[in-house]
Amino acid sequence: MHALLGETITHKGFLSVALTDSIAFCSQTPWLLNKSIQQNILGTSMFDGPWYAEVLKSCALLEDLRNYPAGDRTLVGSKGITLSGGQKQRIVCCTRIEWHTR
Repeated sequence: MHALLGETITHKGFLSVALTDSIAFCSQTPWLLNKSIQQNILGTSMFDGPWYAEVLKSCALLEDLRNYPAGDRTLVGSKGITLSGGQKQRIVCCTRIEWHTR
């Protein structure tokens, strides 16, 4: 799946897939940086308030963020240790939505 999304390096041959810009994929193993929730979602993208709010809503993270005193500035810890499994997956889904729709 990562190859189809253009997220892996191909060493031989080529890969040609007709994709739309409205595709999302959530890996079984969430990959999170030891940074804030917001930093994990944005990656290297610039902050865009209305878009970011829509991404949080789409990934059902608003209620989770209300439960953290620091909201989306909460550090996720090493490998997302401060988050539940579901929260990790939703943050990874947000990350992919943010990256693939910009």
